[in-house]
Amino acid sequence: MPVLPADRHHGLLGFVGTNGATKGCEMNVFIVEDTAIMLENLLSILFDIPSVTVVGHAVGGADAVERIDALRPDLVILNIGLRNGAGIGMLEQLKKRHPGIKAMVLTGCTDKFYSDRCKRAGADYFFDKAFQLTWVRAALRQWGDDRDSGGEPGVWQVSGWRNDSVVV
Repeated sequence: MPVLPADRHHGLLGFVGTNGATKGCEMNVFIVEDTAIMLENLLSILFDIPSVTVVGHAVGGADAVERIDALRPDLVILNIGLRNGAGIGMLEQLKKRHPGIKAMVLTGCTDKFYSDRCKRAGADYFFDKAFQLTWVRAALRQWGDDRDSGGEPGVWQVSGWRNDSVVV
């Protein structure tokens, strides 16, 4: 499995506007994914977003929590279907320890049961990694645009969801 150095920068700062100028803040992203091919696919998408820096990744477990604690990324992209079965527990722990860090679930476990559990655990975004992987780019660009304007990220209207309210 490839290892990303924490100081490796992927892309330029800011979003490229129609006039070629850049704007915006940089987003530091940490990935928790245990499948090498999915990690590679996700990285190729993230590398195309000028404001995204992938600060690291882990395959799960205590290593992910420790690295997230140390790096304090803006966003964690998390597969809840990790081999050790700890994905939702890791999401809950992440949101308790760092409520300001956004959590994007990218998973193959997409039925309503998992969607609702992720929403209750505090996920900010939820996408099917088999069919909605490319939607990650659009969600992050919208989030970056919302951050640039000084506001909170808006609702992203797709089949995936952005958590604006918790389902109980």
